Amino acid sequence: MIRDTLEGNFHWCVIWGITFQCLGGLIPRTGARPLLALLGWLTLSVGTLLALVGFAFYAKSKGRSPAWSVLAVTSIIGWVILILLQPKNTSAMAGEHSQRNG
Repeated sequence: MIRDTLEGNFHWCVIWGITFQCLGGLIPRTGARPLLALLGWLTLSVGTLLALVGFAFYAKSKGRSPAWSVLAVTSIIGWVILILLQPKNTSAMAGEHSQRNG
């Protein structure tokens, strides 16, 4: 049930993931305030995880491997590459494969 919801609404994972990453980056991580530093790291980690999950479902919807989502942690260049990812033409590949075997 959760997987189906995420698969249909992966863009919300990406949006919230990027938002949490930005918020986590704004929280100062100093030794003088360990609880605040922990909150910053947790927010940043949750944001990164949400972005990875969202981009994994995005890549899967394009017919690609969810491993492409690893590009999301590289930089904004990785996000651009993922966004510009073209869908794989699986029907043409399946037809070509069946012609070889037939």
